[in-house]
Amino acid sequence: MSEFKKQTIAIIGATGQVGTPLTRTLLKLGHDVIAITRNVQSGLSDKLQEFAEKGARIVAVSNMADQALMAQAIQGADALVCAVPGDQNVIKNLEPIWLEAALQAGVKRFVPTEFGAHTRGWIMAMVAYLM
Repeated sequence: MSEFKKQTIAIIGATGQVGTPLTRTLLKLGHDVIAITRNVQSGLSDKLQEFAEKGARIVAVSNMADQALMAQAIQGADALVCAVPGDQNVIKNLEPIWLEAALQAGVKRFVPTEFGAHTRGWIMAMVAYLM
């Protein structure tokens, strides 16, 4: 049986549909979580407040397309989880930046959550299933 190893996991999209249960579970299991958010100027959302109270570090990144800012935000993480919806902009434009930021910060693993997502819009996705 393998022994539990505490990890530091950075999560982009920690308050979303996939990110919320993932963040709660990782915190419950005793991992350190870095919740990446776009803006905290108006205060933390209820979910971010909950995560902070459970020990998560909340990091606001004003421009998620800025590789240097993202690398700084995820410094010290063992893994970076991308838990945001995988639309065309995310997959083609942002994830490559986040992957490079992870490499720059020495993060060992990058985990996207949208494997097999269609990037040509919902109409093209439906056409593929109707044929």
